[in-house]
Amino acid sequence: MDQYLEELRKYLSKYNSEDAESALEFYTDYLTDGPFSTYEDCVNDLGTPKFLTRKIMAEQSIKKNKDSKKSRENMKTIWLVILGICSTPITIPLAVMFFVFFIIMPLVIFISIFAVLLSVFLSGIAFIIGGLRFDLQTILMFIGAGLVAISVSTILFCGLFWISSKTITGIKKLFIWAYGKIGKRKGDK
Repeated sequence: MDQYLEELRKYLSKYNSEDAESALEFYTDYLTDGPFSTYEDCVNDLGTPKFLTRKIMAEQSIKKNKDSKKSRENMKTIWLVILGICSTPITIPLAVMFFVFFIIMPLVIFISIFAVLLSVFLSGIAFIIGGLRFDLQTILMFIGAGLVAISVSTILFCGLFWISSKTITGIKKLFIWAYGKIGKRKGDK
C-alpha cells in the first residue's frame, strides 16, 4: 500500500499542489481505512497510480471549469478529459475517434472558412486599390465593391469566432459527458 501511495504522490507532484495534496490525503485515508494491504489490492480497486492521477486531474478540471466560458480553459479541460479517457487501454480507440471527429474536423472546417473569409477581405482591399487607376465611375464601383467585400467578411469573421467559441464549449461538455460514461471503471470510488 505504501508503494502505491508513493507512486501516486510522484504522479500528482506534477500538478497543482493544493489539488494534489487534497487528492493524496483523500486516497491515503481511503486506503488506510479499507481492506488494502498490498499494492495489487490497491490496483484492483483504484487502477494503477498513473490511471488514478489522470482520473483525478480530469475530474478536478471538470469541477473547476464546469461553467467556464473562456476558450483557453475549455481547451485545457478537453485535453485533461482526453487524458482521463485514454488512461485505460480499452478506451484508446474510442478516444481517437472522439479526437478526430470533435477536434480535428471542427478545426479543419474553421480553418477552411477562415481562409475563404480572409481571401474575400483581401479581395476587397485589392478592389479598392486596383480600382484607383480607372475613371471616376469605375473607381466608385470598385471602391463600393471593395467596401462591401470587407464589411461582409468582417461580419462573418465575428460570426465565425462566436460559433467557434460555442463549438469549443460544446466539445468540452461532450468530452465531460463521455468521460462520465467511459472514464468510470468498475469499483471506482
